[in-house]
Amino acid sequence: MKIAFSVPRLIACWIALSATAYTQVATCRTTEFTAGLNGEEAFSKTIGASLRLQLIPLKQSWGWVVRVSPASDDSQDWTYPVNMPLRTGERQVLGTGYGETVREKLQYEHSIRFLLDQKEFAKYSQMANETLKSRDPDAAGRYISAMENATTGLVAIKPLEFTTSDNGEAVKWARLRFRVTVPMPFAIGPDLEWNSASCPDSR
Repeated sequence: MKIAFSVPRLIACWIALSATAYTQVATCRTTEFTAGLNGEEAFSKTIGASLRLQLIPLKQSWGWVVRVSPASDDSQDWTYPVNMPLRTGERQVLGTGYGETVREKLQYEHSIRFLLDQKEFAKYSQMANETLKSRDPDAAGRYISAMENATTGLVAIKPLEFTTSDNGEAVKWARLRFRVTVPMPFAIGPDLEWNSASCPDSR
């Protein structure tokens, strides 16, 4: 038995399939912005869902610590449970420390995950704290496996220009580009321009 397909119908099917495939891949939104900061200057930007991206200056202008916190409670750091290593938090340090100077840190892009709601933060921060206290040698592996299932956002910080002290330990000024990527259901900030994007592999 022969089955005839019209060219317009095949084109329509291809468009529908392509749209479906795109929807499956582009399930996130992304926004970009830049900021110029002096070494002792703090930075804060609302990114949506009452979350703020913050850069907190280190002592002696050594750089910054990156945090994502709810606007209602700066003491909560929603990057903490989903970036390794947990104990030191060095992935969130954009400055001198852990064997590198701020000059060295500002020569490459930094990607930092963050949780998206209070329930997930409570869940994973409790698990993280229990893992750090555990004497079970397999505890860390179990936590890392569990963390892979967390739904997170991602902030990528790329230094564009900077000046440092002669020894490279202190930053005098830096211009940074921030790229924030979040899943579609996240309540984005209306004052930023967002575009559809593929979700990062680490989501």
